[in-house]
Amino acid sequence: MFVLAPPPAIEAPARPCSGDETQDVHVGASAVLRSPDCQWLIAYRGGVDAPPSAHLSKQPRQQEAAVANAQTGKTIATFEMSRSATAHWLEDGRNLIVSYHDGSGSERTLAFRLGAAAHKPLNLADLVYKDALKRISKRPEQVYHYYVHYLHDGGDRITIAAEPWYTLHGDEGEGGSSCLIYTVDTATFRNFRFERAIPDQDCPQSPRDYRASP
Repeated sequence: MFVLAPPPAIEAPARPCSGDETQDVHVGASAVLRSPDCQWLIAYRGGVDAPPSAHLSKQPRQQEAAVANAQTGKTIATFEMSRSATAHWLEDGRNLIVSYHDGSGSERTLAFRLGAAAHKPLNLADLVYKDALKRISKRPEQVYHYYVHYLHDGGDRITIAAEPWYTLHGDEGEGGSSCLIYTVDTATFRNFRFERAIPDQDCPQSPRDYRASP
């Protein structure tokens, strides 16, 4: 049984703990999101008049969300919230993935190790970027959009999709895209493995899309 501390004192309802691993974090709307096991929370102060929280050890600034221990209020990490995102609490209870919505202008998919020590989140988009360029035989200047989406929790590895949009010839002109599927180990979030490319269909952007794909 978990003893819950009061949620951060921001003017937003705290969602109850649930078994759902996916929770939306919307820009402009203050929110407190609890992990399914109730041990962790994400607090976001939306709007210019959102009051600070006496419960959090580090106050999230505007356009910033704080990841904190729900019992102590200790902030372990922060991340940018100038764009809406989706939070995925992994079943092991020790990891959190945050994916920014497609079209947000941000390619990042962030991985958080949930623990006592504060740390910066790891950028999974950066992790596979060079490998993705090699597989599509493109230079960075030929890639004009690049998105990475979280797709699946496999326990010791997670599945992500890298979706580069690039020019077909030269640095300008007609464009194309690829969908590259990778798995990343959850022990460090630093070791990845290319699994396959998905041709001739839309790249999955969420766990639901991935489950529905052939």
